Amino acid sequence: MATGSGTLNPQEIVALARQGRFVHAHRLGEQLVAGNPRDPGVNHLVGVIACQAGQPRRGAELLGQALAARPGDPEIAFNLAKALSDAGLVTAALELCGRFPGDPRMQRLRAEILKTTGDSDAAIATWRQQAASHPKDAEAWNNLGNALMSAGQFEEALGAFTAARGLEPKRVPILRNIARILQLVGREGEAIEALVEARELAPVDPDVLLDFGQLLLRLVRAQEAVAVLAEAAKLAPKDPAI
Repeated sequence: MATGSGTLNPQEIVALARQGRFVHAHRLGEQLVAGNPRDPGVNHLVGVIACQAGQPRRGAELLGQALAARPGDPEIAFNLAKALSDAGLVTAALELCGRFPGDPRMQRLRAEILKTTGDSDAAIATWRQQAASHPKDAEAWNNLGNALMSAGQFEEALGAFTAARGLEPKRVPILRNIARILQLVGREGEAIEALVEARELAPVDPDVLLDFGQLLLRLVRAQEAVAVLAEAAKLAPKDPAI
């Protein structure tokens, strides 16, 4: 890639971003853009870094230019949709997601945007479609379960989480969700079993221990709860919830 900007090297900018120095990387990236204003690779790179630097509108501008040059590029399109969403340009983000109906990432993003805007029915419909189209995608089932649980549709949520667990039985976030929904439908004993399994898989995960301790408190097993929560507090001493 010819930069047209002296010795400025895109790899140096990427290295800065990987170090978390996004503002500095973005500053150098804009110099790269100035020397290569029509290069979709440059606009894509610097657009992503602009978003990482907290400037999603500028990121969306650059990513839009990159997508105009490469209209079928799913990676650019996804990053642009995310930038538009982060910039508060929700309608544009949803429209772009709709142009890539076969891309699971785009449809996940669409569902997340719909959920944040309060359109839970549309979010659930999107997750249903994703789970139906990708029945072996545990993440799609897990996300459908979360959306249904948030909407108070507990029995359906349990079914979705159970499907996710069947695909990835040792995935801790899914086990935590199973435990939550089992409590909501009054099956605390099974919830404990799920959290015991999660604890065995992730013994130093303070979130698992917090869930376990809270459930023990709910069941008036205070002495056990104290021991579990004390262990969680050692692992995450600055967590106010613990």
